[in-house]
Amino acid sequence: MTAIRQAIELGVEHHQAGRLAEAERIYRRILATDPRNAEALYLLGVLAHQVGMDDSAVQLIEQAIRLDSSNPHFHNDLGEAYSALRRPSDALRSFERSLTLRPDFLAALNNRGNVLLELKRFDQSIASYEKALAIDPNFAKAANNRGVALEELRRHDEALASYDRALAIKPDYAEALDNRGLALYELKRYHEAIASYDRALTIKPQLAQALWHRGNALIELKRHDEALESYRGALSIDREYAEAHASAVHLRQQLCDWQGLEPEFEVLRRRSTQPFILFAIPGVPAGDQLSCARRFADAACGASLSSAPLHAGRHYEGGKLRVGYLSADFRDHPVSQLLVETIELHDRERFDVFAYSYGADDHSPLRRRLESAFDTFRDVATMPDSAVARRIVDDGIQILIDLTGHTRNARLPIIALRPAPIQVTWFGYPGTLGHARLADYIIGDAIVTPPESRGDFSETLALMPHCFQPNDRKRAIGDRPTRQVLGLPAEGFVFCCFNQSYKINAPMFDIWCRLLAAVQGSVLWLLGETPTMQRNLRSEAQARGISPDRLVFAPRVAPAEHLARMQVADLFLDTLPCNAGATASDALWAGVPLVTSTGETLVGRYAASLLYAAGLPELVTSSLTNYETLSLRLATDAASLKEIRAKLAANRASCALFDSKQFACDLEGLFQKMWADHVKA
Repeated sequence: MTAIRQAIELGVEHHQAGRLAEAERIYRRILATDPRNAEALYLLGVLAHQVGMDDSAVQLIEQAIRLDSSNPHFHNDLGEAYSALRRPSDALRSFERSLTLRPDFLAALNNRGNVLLELKRFDQSIASYEKALAIDPNFAKAANNRGVALEELRRHDEALASYDRALAIKPDYAEALDNRGLALYELKRYHEAIASYDRALTIKPQLAQALWHRGNALIELKRHDEALESYRGALSIDREYAEAHASAVHLRQQLCDWQGLEPEFEVLRRRSTQPFILFAIPGVPAGDQLSCARRFADAACGASLSSAPLHAGRHYEGGKLRVGYLSADFRDHPVSQLLVETIELHDRERFDVFAYSYGADDHSPLRRRLESAFDTFRDVATMPDSAVARRIVDDGIQILIDLTGHTRNARLPIIALRPAPIQVTWFGYPGTLGHARLADYIIGDAIVTPPESRGDFSETLALMPHCFQPNDRKRAIGDRPTRQVLGLPAEGFVFCCFNQSYKINAPMFDIWCRLLAAVQGSVLWLLGETPTMQRNLRSEAQARGISPDRLVFAPRVAPAEHLARMQVADLFLDTLPCNAGATASDALWAGVPLVTSTGETLVGRYAASLLYAAGLPELVTSSLTNYETLSLRLATDAASLKEIRAKLAANRASCALFDSKQFACDLEGLFQKMWADHVKA
């Protein structure tokens, strides 16, 4: 054995034992003697990759390959370094070269599957894992990764079986147990998902992602306090875990747990990757929301953002415009409650209207009404993103409207594939998607998206002449209940806010408590989302000198019943920085005046848009000081409030906000202009 061979073996011995500094010294000593020693260059490159110096790793391993291109390990490890540098196409080429040299190389087959997964070529990814498993049926890592790819194709039952296969091979495989929990979560088997996460954490207590996932499942079971502890557990392991931090902050907002929350807001402003959560964080400018949305889009869509548009080469016939609506919320949900009549009113002489529903069918009357309203209603819930996008192309959709955006259950990769020549984001997500690839236009109006705000959006502004939000004039209002039935006092002014609790913050609650103090016998009527939220708000009221009994909490009820009970309220108090949206429409439809204050972002101007369209601009204030002053005046001046209520009642039948027929015509005008501009371009 030569001296160099002996030195390499000694270096490898140190390397495998984790004595990296000793190994590096030996490799460099060899290269000082023999600069063209391919194996030493390769091993030094592997070591560089292990310590995160991936640029150096690529340079060293490429030098080794120039000297010896026949070693499959060289190409495989070069691919791993490229993967670490987020250069998936280069990584794939390296893994393919490795497999050309050695087709049964298990590590390269698994790595190729991983990079194909990153490139969202899921079927090819699965094929690579399956080839590895055909060679070695006990390759647990490939079985686990195959499950991840199946999840991406929404084949949740098959993914679960793949994770179970990995665990049959390796029962203590914590990552597979975590992934198994994710599959069970998607199947809505939340108790089983939590049990799987718990098993993973028993094996690997420091697996922070399992704690985050566990918290998400606990939320679905409405075990909010336990969920918060789970999120905190994840953060105790990894203080930089942005997703867990965002979830913890948002949950604390939902629970109205405000103590010490301000510093957490500052952290969230700097690093959040969840744009929806930023809406309710005080002091977040629109530019930060845009940056966050861009980060989220990059993470969610990856390579799809740079692939060739799926609609490229598709010829679109003249005649009726084909418009598609894409949503997770075609069910008894605020988006559909507001939208359905607009769909019914579309002019069928000029438009063919399609729905692509990827959410659950709740079998509600509203779902059935939606299915009848569209010319074609496609339930695509179980189809993978690529298949949904292909279906949209095959249907010849010219304008695709996304109604989900960055909200829960969104499937952004569908629109990232560009299945339509014109793509639009609308009111279901009241903000920018952050990437021009996702949507060409955002539908707004002169109030929520004034022309001077165009720099806050990745999309071109498409402005409706009145209000950007649709409404349904057919929404039923039930019989008005008594105050006693609702748990309200027989007398006294009723302030209300039925916004979701995460929109309530300490400065708003300060104002509300001052109003309660100023208006004798008044109460504040809120949506009682959780026992913890109610307990926290009662405590906050007491700390401000207000009896907790003056807060009244209402349960969630059916829409018609909710609209009926709202009529009992005297004045709706809006929130800032995140306004009421559908809830504001509910209040105005029920005849309840609403006072708002405008903010600097779309969600902070939402209620103002509705009030202007309802003919009530006098209820829009430009500061929280004016908001408080106006609210107090209306609560203490019965004549002024009566005049406002009468004006709202008179406007209800004629104002732009509830003129669904004109709204549909205006929306169609936007669509026709979008298409004309596209053809002209």
